Amino acid sequence: MQRHEFSVVLGAPPAEVWEVFWYRGPDRPQPRDGRTRIEILHPGDEVGNGLVRHCTFPVPRWLAAEKLRRLVEGTRLARKRLGVA
Repeated sequence: MQRHEFSVVLGAPPAEVWEVFWYRGPDRPQPRDGRTRIEILHPGDEVGNGLVRHCTFPVPRWLAAEKLRRLVEGTRLARKRLGVA
């Protein structure tokens, strides 16, 4: 998990600033490639439940292959340590 922080000083009430950064209307800007999507499943609330997003984007084949190789190697190692064939 990564943590990102920044601050901005603006001459506007918090509700207006929030609307600029988290606008979710149907006319909000979207990536042009059509394959990259960010869907907000839960926008967060005052109770402390955070923002939940579902992101879809293309992954280079070489990166996907490397992740699969590591997964297979990790599975083999775990099975060996557990004594499972």
